[in-house]
Amino acid sequence: MVFTKPQCQPSSKKPADVFCKSIDDWKATFQANLPLAHKLEELLTDPKASTLNVISFYLKEPFGTVLANAYNIAHPQMLVVSDVDSLKVVEETVQKQVSTDDMKADMRFIPTEQAGAEDEDLSVHAKVAMIGRAGSPWYSIVFTSDNFNISSTFASTVTKNANSANFENYNFITDLATAPIIKAHQCVFDAIGSLDASKPFSLHDVGVAYEFCVFHRRARAELSDPVRFYLLPYDVDRALTDIAYQAGKSEEIDVAGYNAGNPCLATLMKGALAEGKKIRLITDDDVCQQLPPKDKQWYAELEQSGAKLKFMQTNGDRFSALSNRFHHKFMVFKQGNTTTVLSGSANFTCAAFSKNLETSYVLSDKKMTEVYAAAFDDYWEKQARPRNEVEPCG
Repeated sequence: MVFTKPQCQPSSKKPADVFCKSIDDWKATFQANLPLAHKLEELLTDPKASTLNVISFYLKEPFGTVLANAYNIAHPQMLVVSDVDSLKVVEETVQKQVSTDDMKADMRFIPTEQAGAEDEDLSVHAKVAMIGRAGSPWYSIVFTSDNFNISSTFASTVTKNANSANFENYNFITDLATAPIIKAHQCVFDAIGSLDASKPFSLHDVGVAYEFCVFHRRARAELSDPVRFYLLPYDVDRALTDIAYQAGKSEEIDVAGYNAGNPCLATLMKGALAEGKKIRLITDDDVCQQLPPKDKQWYAELEQSGAKLKFMQTNGDRFSALSNRFHHKFMVFKQGNTTTVLSGSANFTCAAFSKNLETSYVLSDKKMTEVYAAAFDDYWEKQARPRNEVEPCG
């Protein structure tokens, strides 16, 4: 797994330590993220790829170029799902660059209505890609907190801006077709691919098809699996059971979340604090400016209950191409020398665990969990700031 690396100079103006607010900063970040971009593009443009499936909350034009290159190289069967506005740009990019008129690509538009006032997630918020290879039993999966905004081509316009300066993570997994995690992902894409493209996207219909497929293929995650996959909201009971189990046996819990102050997650953390567990929480300073008072109150209550809280001062602006945010969505559960991690596309909001289509993962693989734990420690010690040092949060 790989973390993105914003390479941004502290602002000379108040507030200080504002990340990536100039073209020069973005160019530095682009260079820092090139190894990740090349790794992702190499995987997606595999000459042996027979299937390429992608779900992303948002996509930009450079990703369309990557998809076009993938198709020109291997002509895989493709299913690409994203929101209406971004997918139109990607679709046009692909159509301009493919080398054949007989393109086997299914581009699916999804609703762009907001899920509600609690947050700004759309109903389809998953961020995952799966690649199958002809004649091979091995599949590759990439899941991320990002919107696949990584490219090896730099640009600086709203639609073409490449290599996100957000704080994100990309996770790469390869496993046999018989593994539950692969079968479950196949069920996700089969369920979406089976929908009537002429009708509105239906989370209910996806759920029915997914549940039937997972039951038929025996693709349920087991607590012994090193990587456990849950498709929300359909697997929410199993996911919450796993999360609660990890929290219950942990001595320390570290939380990195763009928005983690809602009652659903905060209730779990307050219970853990009451049991004497140590909790550190890093969130973005945007929450001090954009969240409604009721959500801000949850952060205050967590601090009053004993949680240690810090902010990443990004002052991002979602309407600006030259902006960024602390966009992680992971939790690190620690018990002695054992570490477990919750990661994926889901923000720690009620909407993410109840009505959005999200991909969530619980990781016990040591090579993956150690990277998350080290990244959190690095953020906490070197970049995050306490409330009284962050202007909009003081």
